[in-house]
Amino acid sequence: MPRPVLSPRSVLPSAIQRKQAFAVGNVDSTIAASMATILNSKVGAPLAPGAAAPRLETAAGTPLSALANGETLYLDAHGAAPEDAGLPGAAVRFGGLTPEQLANLVLSKGLSVAYTGKIYLNGCNTATGAGVDTYAFRFQAALALRGVRCVVKGNGGYSQVDATTGHTRVNPPTAIGAQDRAALQDTYRRAGELDAQIRSDVQYLKDNLRAPDFDSRKGAVDQARTEMMTALALVPGLRTAAYRPDKALRPTLPALGGVTHFESAAGQYSALPPSIGQSGRTLVHHVQAALTAYDKKWKFNPSDSSTAAVAVLSGPIASHAALLMAVRWYLGLGPRPPAQLVAVGDRLKVGGALYGFLKAEYDRWV
Repeated sequence: MPRPVLSPRSVLPSAIQRKQAFAVGNVDSTIAASMATILNSKVGAPLAPGAAAPRLETAAGTPLSALANGETLYLDAHGAAPEDAGLPGAAVRFGGLTPEQLANLVLSKGLSVAYTGKIYLNGCNTATGAGVDTYAFRFQAALALRGVRCVVKGNGGYSQVDATTGHTRVNPPTAIGAQDRAALQDTYRRAGELDAQIRSDVQYLKDNLRAPDFDSRKGAVDQARTEMMTALALVPGLRTAAYRPDKALRPTLPALGGVTHFESAAGQYSALPPSIGQSGRTLVHHVQAALTAYDKKWKFNPSDSSTAAVAVLSGPIASHAALLMAVRWYLGLGPRPPAQLVAVGDRLKVGGALYGFLKAEYDRWV
């Protein structure tokens, strides 16, 4: 009987990893070029000639469901960040999406809530800023609140993908970094101005072969070409100074071991408050008070949504964090908690009895 042929993955499960890469948002020439490099150098899946870079929003089915623990997802997009005197702040959008929208997108494309690999947000300023201000942290927190615990990496500064190695180089968000980047941009700008001047003068010479200033214009073209070549010769050195390989992938955010933040407002994250609130009593006490008041008034004629909420709130909830997020969900103050924390039903109807009792007790706790 012939021996079974084992796949490379079954032979070396710890050494071989599947990786995936997708563009997010606008796939212009810059993103298309970086995606081609990432797919070739990082994923090992070069694009076929003429093929378009895969874009996550339009990807068919649920491709991210194939990612297993320990595997890497590369997301490539433009990071939009405010800038002050050449110094960038934290990106507010990546591929045109907020961190919460991106979290919803990757889950809709099949990312498992059990995924514990690494997602690299390969774009400008995705890790610029401090702590909870960074796009990478907000994205990681949004994933955690939706049940996914994984490592998220970003770029601290403006970034470029090296076409020869696939490594990302980053211009650090410092005063020196801003000066280096400005010098590079000025050189590109000057070369562009010279190129436009040359094209205009060459066209003039073609159309005016007998013009009295033909020789002087031709001399100006030659001089401009020399200056442009001199400027372009400076670009490699200026780019090396401005974009540094040792600044890529920093800071690295650790995977969340548990829920430490909650969505206190749309797109805003705050540290979990202690169980005992301003009232001097625990959140559990206030929830039980709301359920008791509701039961006294409506136990003979409850609504379907209230019945589901009562079952959850009166049942065994794993933690204070889970209870807080369940209450905020029912009151319309936060996103639906992940199923691993608490299985909730529909939000409560504003103006309903249970909503009123629960909101009053929550306000007393806060």
